[in-house]
Amino acid sequence: MERIIKLINNNQDWLVERLKYFIKHNNYSKYTTRLEPILDKSVQGMSRSLLESIKTCNGIPELDADIDYVVNGVLSFGTAEAFRHHERRVNHEVYFKLIKYFRQVFLELLQNSDLETEYVQYYTSFILRYYDFVEVGIFKQLASDEVALQKAYFEQLFENSPEGIIMCDTDCIIINVNKGFEQLFGYTFEEIKSFNADELLAPEHLDEEAHFLSVKVSRGELIQVETIRRHKNGTLIHVAILGYPIFVNRKQVGMYAIYSNITERKEAETKLHYLSFHDPMTGLYNRTHFEQQMRLFEESWPQQLGIIVCDIDGLKIVNDTFGHGKGDNLLILAANILKTCVRKKDILARIGGDEFAIFLPDCDLKELERVTSRIQTTIIDYNITQKELPLNISVGYAVTRNKTLQSVNDLFKEADNNMYREKLHRRQSTRSAIVQTLTTALEVRDFITEGHAERMQDLVWNMAKSLNVPERSIKELQLLAKFHDIGKVGIPDRILFKTGSLTQEEYQEMKRHSEIGYRIAQSSPDLIPISDWILKHHEWWDGSGYPLGLEGEHIPLECRILAIADAYDAMTTYRPYKKTMTHSEAIAELIRCAGTQFDPSLVEQFIPVLAQFTCRLCANTSSK
Repeated sequence: MERIIKLINNNQDWLVERLKYFIKHNNYSKYTTRLEPILDKSVQGMSRSLLESIKTCNGIPELDADIDYVVNGVLSFGTAEAFRHHERRVNHEVYFKLIKYFRQVFLELLQNSDLETEYVQYYTSFILRYYDFVEVGIFKQLASDEVALQKAYFEQLFENSPEGIIMCDTDCIIINVNKGFEQLFGYTFEEIKSFNADELLAPEHLDEEAHFLSVKVSRGELIQVETIRRHKNGTLIHVAILGYPIFVNRKQVGMYAIYSNITERKEAETKLHYLSFHDPMTGLYNRTHFEQQMRLFEESWPQQLGIIVCDIDGLKIVNDTFGHGKGDNLLILAANILKTCVRKKDILARIGGDEFAIFLPDCDLKELERVTSRIQTTIIDYNITQKELPLNISVGYAVTRNKTLQSVNDLFKEADNNMYREKLHRRQSTRSAIVQTLTTALEVRDFITEGHAERMQDLVWNMAKSLNVPERSIKELQLLAKFHDIGKVGIPDRILFKTGSLTQEEYQEMKRHSEIGYRIAQSSPDLIPISDWILKHHEWWDGSGYPLGLEGEHIPLECRILAIADAYDAMTTYRPYKKTMTHSEAIAELIRCAGTQFDPSLVEQFIPVLAQFTCRLCANTSSK
C-alpha cells in the first residue's frame, strides 16, 4: 500500500500536466481560467480520494444493488470531490469526463511504474472498480437531489400558488388543499379533510357535471373546463378548473385540480355581451340585435309579422336648448312609455339617436293598430300631466301575412316611410309646441321684471320710428324685443338667479344663451327671421361683445337699437340685485358707454326719444 501511495504522490506534477492537456484537448477553454488557479487542488483531491479509498477498503469493492452508494465509505471521498468541483462551477457532465480521464491516467501511471505485475494487476482492478463506484454514487446522489429539488419545487408551488389547489384520491376524497383553495372557497383543510370534493363544492344543478368530470380524471384523462362552484357561504363562484391524474410507478393513485377564480372576467364578459346587444342609455335592444332579429325573421318567416317605427319629434331643439342631459331624459321617457305599450313577446329596440323600432310577431293589422293606439294615448296622457317639455313621437307601422308579399327589410321600409310621412305633417306643429313651451318656461321662471317685454316692444317701436325704419322691419324688431332672451331657458337656475357676481366659468355659461336662443329660433318658422339678431344682440360697438366679436356697423342695426333699449329699461326699472336709476342717471350711463358698448350716433339720436317715452310712461302710470 505504501508503494502505491508513494507512486501517486510523487507524480502530482505529471497529473497536473495531464489535466491541462485534457482541458485543451476537449476545448474546455471556458473552464481553463476558473480551473488553473486550483488545478493542483483538483489533482490532489482526485489523488487523495483514491488513496483514502485504498486505505479504507480491505479488498476490491464489489458492485451490489443493496449498497447505499451515496453514503458508502468507499465512495464518500469521490462523491465529495465531485460536488466540490460542482461548487467550483464545473458541471457534472464535465466532471464525469474528468473522472473517466483520470481513471485512464492513473491506470497509465500504474502501467508505467516499476511495480510487480501482480501488484499492478490488483490495483488496476481496484482503480477500475473504484471509479465504477464513484460514477454510480454520483448518479444516485444526483437522482436523490433531483427528487428533493422537485419535491421542494412542488411544495412551494402548492403552498404559495394564488390559485386554489386540491389533492384527492381516486374516489374524489380530499387529501390536501393549499392556502389558495382555503381563501377561494372559505374552508380550512381541517374542516373538509376526507370530504368528497364534488359533494362539497358543486351546486345542486351541477352535481352530474362535477361527477362526470371527476370520473374522467379518475380514468387518467386531463380536463380543462370553466364552470361554477360553491363557496362555504353559499355564494356561487365562476371558476376555471384544470384536473390532472396523479401516477406513481405507472399506477394512478389520485388526482388534483387547480381552481382559478374567473368571476370578474365572467361578469365582464356578461356585461360586454349585454352591451353588444343593448342600448346602455335606455336598456332596450340596440340596432345590432334588431338587425340580427331581422335576419332570423327572413330565414324563418312567421305567418304574421308587424313592425312599428317611432321617432321622437324635436329632440334636436331640446338638446340644443337644455343640453343633452334633458334630451337623454326624453329618450329614456320615450323608451319607458314604449315598453309599457308593447306585448311581452314583442322586440323593442332603439335603432338610432331618436328612433325606435318594434317587431311584433304573430300580429295582425287590428292588433298592430291597438298597440299603436296605446302608444299615442299614453303620450297624450303624459303631456296633459307633465309640467316641462312635451313628448311627441311620430309613429309608422306595416304588417304582412306571408313571405310572398314582401321581405322583412321591405316591411321595415314601409313602416319607416309611413312614420316619415306622419313626421312631415307634425313637424311644424311639434316645433311650434316646443317653442311655445320654451316661451312659457321663460315666463314661469320670471327672471325678467314684470312688463319688461311690453316696455321693450314700445321702446324699440319709438326708436325705430325715429329712424324711419320700415313698418315690416319694426314688427320684426318688436319680435326680437320679445324673444331676444329666449335662450336663457337653457341656462341653469343657479346661474340665472344668482344675486352676487358671476364667476368666470358662470359668466361663460351665461354667454351661451345667445347661441341657444339662435338654435331655438332656427327651429321655429315664426322666429327664423330674427334668429340671426338673437345670436348677435350682445355684440358691442367696440368689438368686445359676444359671441362673434363683431364691431361697428358690422353689428345689425336691429341689435344696436335693442342693446340701447334693453340697457335703459334694465337701469330704470327695479332689480333685486341693484339700485334703480333715474332717467337722467341712465342717460348719463348710456352717454358714458357710447362708442364702447353702444353705437354713439344712435345714443345721441335716442336721448329725446327715451325722454318722451319716460314722460309718457309716467303719465300712464299716474292716470292709473
